[in-house]
Amino acid sequence: MRNFINKNFYLALFIIILITINNSFAQTNNNAYVFNGETSQLYIKDGNPPDGAINSDANQNGFQFFNSSASNNKITIQAWVYLIGDTPAGVEIPIVYRTVNNGKTFSMYLKDNKAYFSVGNHKSSMMVSTNLLPAFQWLAISGTYDGSKVKIYSGGSLVTYANFTIDSVYTSTNGVTGLFVGKSNTGAFRGLIDEIRIFNTALSASNINNSGGNGNPAENIPQSLIQYLTGQWSFTAFSYYNGTKALNDLSTYKNHLRVFNIDEILKAKIHLCSL
Repeated sequence: MRNFINKNFYLALFIIILITINNSFAQTNNNAYVFNGETSQLYIKDGNPPDGAINSDANQNGFQFFNSSASNNKITIQAWVYLIGDTPAGVEIPIVYRTVNNGKTFSMYLKDNKAYFSVGNHKSSMMVSTNLLPAFQWLAISGTYDGSKVKIYSGGSLVTYANFTIDSVYTSTNGVTGLFVGKSNTGAFRGLIDEIRIFNTALSASNINNSGGNGNPAENIPQSLIQYLTGQWSFTAFSYYNGTKALNDLSTYKNHLRVFNIDEILKAKIHLCSL
């Protein structure tokens, strides 16, 4: 109980400091959601409303990669995160992932203060990771798969890669599987998340840097890359669909995410000292 109180006290104190600094130094229209490390989550489940997608015009092909009928086995995931302290030892802390009947087909997560990116299925998968990441600053993490290599970038720089050929065999179940952000059955993210993007191609290092991978989530996506964009969530505001709180997908696929237990939106791209 004492650890729970301390953790929530420091999160609340951190939010107060952020709000104070926001009044003077924040960039306009560059916001982030605050995840409480316990219950905060964003998600869209496979299937149609009301149990599945929140909106009737959602095109779930935007995140349904690597299934048995997929013709494209290339992907890039980008996310900007701000960690409040160290991650719990040995615990997998999700950023964004896709679940299917037999597990996850792609996942970006944190563990022991490193970022990880994996692709695969229940038969085989491949994971790559960064070096140790600092807390209390914005981090740009990108993972790519081009059909033969899984790569992970930190701040726009390639950290490592591994050879891998995926075997596409899974099928999905409506209402159970989907796209999730910030929480899983292994752990929950504590800190700020700004921009998440999905592309249906493996971006090059120069493309990643030119699309904000150098650390600026407010940087516009180059026009040449828009054709590959299948998901973009910018965390600038809350939207509502029939009374349900949501985060809009700004891509043409419109996979708006349900918002669960997130109430704070703060200005991003500010520089803070650690608590």
